[in-house]
Amino acid sequence: MRDEDKPFICYQQNKYLFQITPRNTAGWRAMGLWMLPFVAATAALVAATAKLDASGASAATINLAVVLPFLVGTAIWCIAMIRWMKARSQIVDAKAVAKFQQEQERQAKKRGRL
Repeated sequence: MRDEDKPFICYQQNKYLFQITPRNTAGWRAMGLWMLPFVAATAALVAATAKLDASGASAATINLAVVLPFLVGTAIWCIAMIRWMKARSQIVDAKAVAKFQQEQERQAKKRGRL
């Protein structure tokens, strides 16, 4: 996939510090489609928690039966989404951009003094 066709931009400072943002309509649409299962899972969590709470279940039972699987599923879902989006992102080295901007500012100051 060419960089112009990629729906996301990944601003990366190092291997573990990065920010992925939608680049165009296709990126926003893809992100929205990724969010739909999360919204559905959250609604199911609320419904299951309310049902167990109404039946008089203890907080420990609710946490083990509903909340813990939701959190584990959310972690797996987040990792999958990040990997999918990063594979479809144009990677921008944030350190190189910052270094370039600093150099441009230094040159502008230097020209202003002459």
